[in-house]
Amino acid sequence: MKGDVFNMKVIVIKRRNARLAKLRWTLISRSLMALTTAILIFVWLHLINAYYIVYVPYQVEKGDTLTKIVQENNAYRPWGWDSRDFVQLTVEKNNIKNSGRIRTGETILIPIAKEKE
Repeated sequence: MKGDVFNMKVIVIKRRNARLAKLRWTLISRSLMALTTAILIFVWLHLINAYYIVYVPYQVEKGDTLTKIVQENNAYRPWGWDSRDFVQLTVEKNNIKNSGRIRTGETILIPIAKEKE
């Protein structure tokens, strides 16, 4: 009888220790996830504000397209941007009705992304 009570106490203690270990692991993993999320948000906010846009004049040459122009003139691309974003800025800045129809010799303002220092 005494052995059974002792064995039951040992089982209860082992279960409690297992629950505590699981609780500790849960707290550690959730803390690491929260820390990782905070770091990612900080980096994302830093990257999203790490540039500015300037507009420079460009004279359209034969065979030029807006996509080609912005790709050749933008070495730096803000995080998450591609040439479509630069084309959209060009169309808006120059009030271009049809982005496929730009004239040779025409001077347009094109956006250039600059990295903040």
